[in-house]
Amino acid sequence: IRKYGTTNVWRYCTEVFDYLSLGALINGQIFCLHGGLSPSIQTLDQIRAIDRKQEVPHDGAMCDLMWSDPEEVDGWALSPRGAGYLFGASIVKQ
Repeated sequence: IRKYGTTNVWRYCTEVFDYLSLGALINGQIFCLHGGLSPSIQTLDQIRAIDRKQEVPHDGAMCDLMWSDPEEVDGWALSPRGAGYLFGASIVKQ
C-alpha cells in the first residue's frame, strides 16, 4: 500500500492469476502444470473442460492441479498442506 497508495495493484495481480492456464502440452510430448496431477483427471480433455476463469476452489480437480506435489510415495497420498495430493513415480508413469 505504501508503494502504490492503494490495494488495487495487488487485487489486479491476483485477478490475472484466475485467467492463467492450468497447464500446457508442448510439442505434443511435454506436459507442464502449475502444480501437479489429480486422481480425478485421466485425460487432457478433462482439463480443457475445467472453467479456469474463477478462483481456485478448496478441493476438486482444479485444486489438485494447482496444489498437488510429486513425492517419494507409492501412488497417491494426502498432502500435508490440506489441498491437493502427493503423488509418486508410479502415477507419473501412468
